[in-house]
Amino acid sequence: MEVSGGSRLVRADDPDHCDGASGASSCLSVGEPMNIKESNVKTLKVFDPTISTPSDQWGSDSNPKENQLVCDLNYVKDRDVKVRRFNLRDHPQSFTDHPEVLAKMGEEGQFLPIFLIDDKLVCRGAYPSVEKLTEWLGLDAPTAIVSPEFG
Repeated sequence: MEVSGGSRLVRADDPDHCDGASGASSCLSVGEPMNIKESNVKTLKVFDPTISTPSDQWGSDSNPKENQLVCDLNYVKDRDVKVRRFNLRDHPQSFTDHPEVLAKMGEEGQFLPIFLIDDKLVCRGAYPSVEKLTEWLGLDAPTAIVSPEFG
């Protein structure tokens, strides 16, 4: 299994990638029940394609969608969610350890990223918004803060 072509970051709320028409991505809608086990600490696992950035690190300044995802993951992490992130190049064993991810990612990884909450698939083929992540995790969504200077 190998993913080629570098980064392919899309947001789940992008109408071109999560409207169900293409079949390439599937995400739960906000408010759609997940029926996952209730526990005090939830675990969010993100299985990314091989991402190559100039600095070859997560959160590179060169990709605003990647930066937004890093912020979104930090938001849920700050609310006591255990966040684990794996990419195909650096963590192939993590993919192998999750047969449901292997089954859903496609032969060439075309349906990555895949998001699992407590090992239940909630999204594939797109990056969800922080609003969707918080809904699935049972957290309060962030509120916009308007500075008086920019109000």
